[in-house]
Amino acid sequence: MVRKITLFSYTYGSSVLHRLDARIKLLFIFLAGYGAFYLPPAACTVCIAAVFITAAASGFTFKDQLIQLKPAVYYVLLLYTVSLISSYTGHTPFPLVFIPRTADILLSLRLVLAVLVTGLLYRTTSPLALRTALEQIEDACRRFFHLRSPDYRKIPPFSEIFSLLLVFIPQVFDVWEEVHRAWKARNGRNGIRMLSVLFPVFISVCMKRSYLTSLALRNRHR
Repeated sequence: MVRKITLFSYTYGSSVLHRLDARIKLLFIFLAGYGAFYLPPAACTVCIAAVFITAAASGFTFKDQLIQLKPAVYYVLLLYTVSLISSYTGHTPFPLVFIPRTADILLSLRLVLAVLVTGLLYRTTSPLALRTALEQIEDACRRFFHLRSPDYRKIPPFSEIFSLLLVFIPQVFDVWEEVHRAWKARNGRNGIRMLSVLFPVFISVCMKRSYLTSLALRNRHR
């Protein structure tokens, strides 16, 4: 049986990171995501190694880590392609035309770090824990600033809207895995034709899931 690995999906575990309070992890993810794009190359490399070690201690294999890097790899390839075309049109001498620019390397390292940290949060925190943590943070902020509680029958609070956004991100990758497996089951090959065929289906399924989620949310507030 082939093990299903969906990007940014929760994986059950009992590690220290799994048991850590979701509010602390949410705070860390915002700080880490913001700080990742200000780190120098050496610090980025050290942090990436630290995230790999932390993930291994939390029960994730090296292969799992590499699979989670798919979104970053696609972006890095696109960035390198654009850089290659720019260097070629700028008449950069051979073989320097194939050497990526320092700025592109640094941006790639920062992106890899951000994706790894974000993926680790999603894989060690259940959707229910994320939502509960956001609700607790919103309630604490409202009490601190003496804000009136929202009318749950009319407008969902910020925590509910934001938690739906966070939960929907793994579902997007899950939908893509489903349509991609269906394409492979029909002996389809990777390429431009695959993207042209699957992308409309992918958008349609995502919109349907969003619609069903909105109906469930609407029925809840009646």
